[in-house]
Amino acid sequence: MPFGAWRDVLNMMDKSPGWKVSLDIEPESWSVLRQGDPEAFARIHKYLHGSTETSRMEIIGGSYSQPIFWAFSGESMIRQFETGLAVTRESFPDVPINTYAFQEPCVTSALPQILLSFGYKQAVLLNNLTAWGYVAEGPDAEVIK
Repeated sequence: MPFGAWRDVLNMMDKSPGWKVSLDIEPESWSVLRQGDPEAFARIHKYLHGSTETSRMEIIGGSYSQPIFWAFSGESMIRQFETGLAVTRESFPDVPINTYAFQEPCVTSALPQILLSFGYKQAVLLNNLTAWGYVAEGPDAEVIK
């Protein structure tokens, strides 16, 4: 993300106390942010703390990149999580990562067992849009009857 982008997000979080944000960020980005903008990193860390009910940010994901699991072998999938979670925990050692959110063609039959083995409690399907931020739209009422 460009320098200052996190400050914009965090300033809006401060102005909007009802907001809760899920962060699907590649783990190396946290290291870059911690070095390049320690103030923003500290503010994110603050928002990540608390119980599931009280924290206002949650890290979802935790894989090292955005893998296309149907094209990987099981070992590659496991390495994605093992490496991604280790790198994320270097930045946030005490922040739980309970949710894996996946998008595009990132589904495979082995995923539930792999997620459970890494301590995930839930998984979320995201829509197919790829952008900086996206909002799931409601279903088209004309299509669903």
